[in-house]
Amino acid sequence: MTGQFLSIDPDLATTNQPYEYGGDDPVNEVDPNGKYDYSWNFTIGRTVNVGMASDVFWSFSHHLYWYFPFNTGACNVARLGEVCNFWPTGFGGANGPLDTLQVADMTSTSFTLRVLHWKIGPYDIDPPGSTVRFMIFNWFDGNAYLNVTGHANPTFFNSLSPVIPFIRGTWSQMQWSLQYISIFLGPNKWRSV
Repeated sequence: MTGQFLSIDPDLATTNQPYEYGGDDPVNEVDPNGKYDYSWNFTIGRTVNVGMASDVFWSFSHHLYWYFPFNTGACNVARLGEVCNFWPTGFGGANGPLDTLQVADMTSTSFTLRVLHWKIGPYDIDPPGSTVRFMIFNWFDGNAYLNVTGHANPTFFNSLSPVIPFIRGTWSQMQWSLQYISIFLGPNKWRSV
């Protein structure tokens, strides 16, 4: 065993780290195309208690401010083509850099946000065109899940090793919100609020 990876990062000019892979956690994280990628499933609860994915997603997409763990500005409902301004936690909140996103794709159980602009000074946090998809689904094991999948070309900020655990922690807060609200709404009331 060599103690380092054998292939140099294809975007060395951006990352300045020739052998970093998967946020320095190649056992638990993957990055097959040399981009900054992640995909996580978070359990919401038993389908019998939570309900169908399309109902849970309806509430999720119509009350962004309930579920996102940071300020979603005036963007309370995800609508295809809509431009949203978010202030993500960890980058200064409402005083930090504005993350301008567009709802680029939408189905009955998912939507994808595409980054239009997110910088600190002249530096991209995630470059334009980066995406994050939120999907609610029911699985054969009897549970409902939130899947969060992100793709971005690497930048100085998103290639730092602590970023992947930080992002996973941020999205796991959505899991808690979905679980908490499902206790009150149950399987048949997601569309009633």
